[in-house]
Amino acid sequence: DASHVFFLGEQILCFDPEADTWYGPLEREPYGGSVEFAVSGDSGIWLQSDRSLVYLDTADFIAAARKAGRVITGDEFRRKRDEAIAASPPLEQAKWALSMRQFDKARDLCAGVLDKEAGNVEALLVMALLHESCCLNQPDKAMEYYGRLAAIEDNPSAAFTGLVHQYRLHIDAKRHADALRTGRLIERRYPRNSSSESIRRHNRRLEEQVKEAAG
Repeated sequence: DASHVFFLGEQILCFDPEADTWYGPLEREPYGGSVEFAVSGDSGIWLQSDRSLVYLDTADFIAAARKAGRVITGDEFRRKRDEAIAASPPLEQAKWALSMRQFDKARDLCAGVLDKEAGNVEALLVMALLHESCCLNQPDKAMEYYGRLAAIEDNPSAAFTGLVHQYRLHIDAKRHADALRTGRLIERRYPRNSSSESIRRHNRRLEEQVKEAAG
C-alpha cells in the first residue's frame, strides 16, 4: 500500500500517490488525546499521546476519512491551495512561492512589499534567503539584505539575525578577516545570547586563520 499517513500540527492526514488522493484531515482526539510525537510504521502511524501509545492503521484511517466526507483529489487540493494562496497577502504569497521553488515570483512579490515598507523584517529575511546559493545563487545580494536586517536598530532580534547570517556567509566564502570583524561585533553587542559561546569559539579559530594568512 503506497498510502502514507502523517501527523501535521493538530491533525492527521493521509496521501495516496497512486490515486493522487488526500484523506482527512481528522482531529487527533479520537486517537489518544494530546499527541506528543508520531512515527510512521509499515502500514500506519504510531501516535504517542499524553495517555497512551496508539497505532493507527492506514486502512482504518481512510475508512474514517471517507465516512466523514474528508476525501479530496490532488487536483482539487491544488486548486484549493492555489485559491488560498491567491487570497493571501503578498508576503505570504512570496513565502509560498519560495517553498515551491518559484524564486523569481517570490523575489518580485517581496520587492513589492519592500517598496512600500523598506524595513519589513520578514520581507528582508525572505529576500535574503531567496538570494542564497540554494535558490537564486547571488550571495552578494543575500549579504546586502542581511546587512539591511543587521542595521535595524530598534529590533535587536532582526539585527542579530542579519549579523549571524552575514557571519556565516563570510565563513562559507573563506573571508576570514571579514568573518572575524563580524563575529567580534556580535560578541560585543550580544554578550549574553545563547549562541555567544559558540561564536567565541569560532572567533578564536578565525583569529588563528587570519594570523596564518598574514604570515
